[in-house]
Amino acid sequence: MTDILDPFPYFPEAGTGGYIYVGSAGLDARTNPITVYRDVAQTLPWAQPIRTVNGYPAYQGAKAGIYASASTVSITVLDDNSRVVTNGTSFASPFDADRIVYDQGGTGAVDQTVAAKLRHMVSPFDFGAVGDGIADDTVAVQRALNTTAKRVMIDGTFNISDTVTSSVDDRTIEGPGYLTATSPVDVGLTVFGDRNCIKMNIDGNDNIARGLRIDGAIMPIIDGGRYTNFYSELSSANAIFLNDTQAGAVIRGVTIDTVNAPGDGNADGNELSRGIGISLSGDPTASILIDGCHISNIIGDEGDSIAAGSGGGGTYYRLDLTVQRCVIRGFTRRAVKTQGDNVRVIGNGISNDWTLSTQVPNAATVIDFVQGDNCIARDNDLFACNFFNQVTVFSQDAEVWNNFLIDGNTFWGLTSSHTNTNISFTPSGPTSVSSAVGGVIRDNIQSGGVGRTISVGKSDGTVVVGNIARVDNEASTRTISGSSGATKPVILGNILTGGTRESFIALDGTNGVVMANHVKADTPVFSNAAGSGNHLAVNNTADGTASFTFNSSTLTGNRLGGNYSFGTQNNASPGTLTVTQAGGPATSLAGLQVVAGQIVFDVTPSAGGKIGWTAITSGEASAVTWKQFGPIDA
Repeated sequence: MTDILDPFPYFPEAGTGGYIYVGSAGLDARTNPITVYRDVAQTLPWAQPIRTVNGYPAYQGAKAGIYASASTVSITVLDDNSRVVTNGTSFASPFDADRIVYDQGGTGAVDQTVAAKLRHMVSPFDFGAVGDGIADDTVAVQRALNTTAKRVMIDGTFNISDTVTSSVDDRTIEGPGYLTATSPVDVGLTVFGDRNCIKMNIDGNDNIARGLRIDGAIMPIIDGGRYTNFYSELSSANAIFLNDTQAGAVIRGVTIDTVNAPGDGNADGNELSRGIGISLSGDPTASILIDGCHISNIIGDEGDSIAAGSGGGGTYYRLDLTVQRCVIRGFTRRAVKTQGDNVRVIGNGISNDWTLSTQVPNAATVIDFVQGDNCIARDNDLFACNFFNQVTVFSQDAEVWNNFLIDGNTFWGLTSSHTNTNISFTPSGPTSVSSAVGGVIRDNIQSGGVGRTISVGKSDGTVVVGNIARVDNEASTRTISGSSGATKPVILGNILTGGTRESFIALDGTNGVVMANHVKADTPVFSNAAGSGNHLAVNNTADGTASFTFNSSTLTGNRLGGNYSFGTQNNASPGTLTVTQAGGPATSLAGLQVVAGQIVFDVTPSAGGKIGWTAITSGEASAVTWKQFGPIDA
């Protein structure tokens, strides 16, 4: 039994009132008819000619199929004026897809031919591809992409020898197969069409330098897929690159493994290795989201797992970028680098397993905000990222940072190899550039390492609150420092243990507040806190042999009170202040505000042990009443 054009033959030219003749193969169907049936069981024969309704064979006004015992037949169709519209020679076979009706079923379904339905989706196999990963399928893949089909299936392993491109808007390129290469190719696939959805795989096979490039397109969505093994010796390599996607983009659920641009080792920006790269030349009109991606082994001269920039040369625009819920492992320079405003790096798991600094000679920072305002690093888990700064806010050119938040991140698995700064805010612009404002560093946790915990550069009102650090007990360890121009910092409620050097150093801006912190230090807690000062340091505690000491040569306006050391030097507190110069406190501490009960020692007496004074009243040092005691034998 043969089903002729099943389920329903369709001859639109026949209209209503036309005629269908079915005959012996190779003969005129009108003069050589054969018996055909309306049912699969072949019990209900048609009377020929078969009449049509709206182009379909009809029995008592309803569509019906045509079934025959012969495997091949001839067909002649006439319209209602008995003009021939189709005959046997016009078919490639009796199953020509242009003549088969397709009915989706369901309310509102519209009939179409099978050919029209099939042409909604194309595959390189439709154009002669072999799909075995060995034969060169470049032409077949490009021909599939040259169609207007809205779906292109990558359903084999297609070996390409040159870049293939797609320019159709609103297209989906998907499938379980791969694009790959057995000889060098610059870019695997470039997409110019707007609103494309890419759900496919590219295996660079160490021959493709750059996997997927989206060039100037509106709102592409890259949804799932594997991008692996991209390599370029002396130029850049990347898995996914968005170029001037000013109208937003989504990259989610993508797996990227191994991108390598070994380069010349000079970190000169010529050999960039990127998992995901983004380059914008102006303010975008929609945001960019990178969500739930797995990115591994971005190595080489400058290996950044994610690098996104908007503008350059001192002019920076919005990025409107969110990087969230990604797993990032194995990079040689950065996990996330951004240049531009409005960036959120939230809830990512980031790790490395490098054991030697020589493995990462150009190591920089795990999360690196290089330029821009309104940036957030929150709830990220950084494990064993030795040899790297952990989070850095860094400005250059004439850029001024405003409104950054580093919140709730965890830095753990750090060893004595980790001598870098964990959290660093470092403006590098000229001294004429205004200070940044709106910085908050809070509730971060560090475990291990011997580098500086937090460093605050030129800024106005940076808040450092609620951070916990257990650093290794090494002589190089410092905890919180503020460099020149860090005015009005607020350092509150931090717990810093394990260090053996100064806890709050170089607070040489103005109007700093250091309150209710606990530190471990064996050298002065407030080292080189200088300048015009007006710093307030109260109710702090310290383990070890720390002393709460300001630079004694520039004490004007600084205030100490209620600080307590549990070590050997300051057990006689409250509020012990060690003076490092001879002379009574009324003259040597002139300008310093003290409180009643403040104890001051002359730690360099000429003879006879240590002399001390107790403040009987509160006020400026030269105006209060002091009572001398001692000497106390050493």
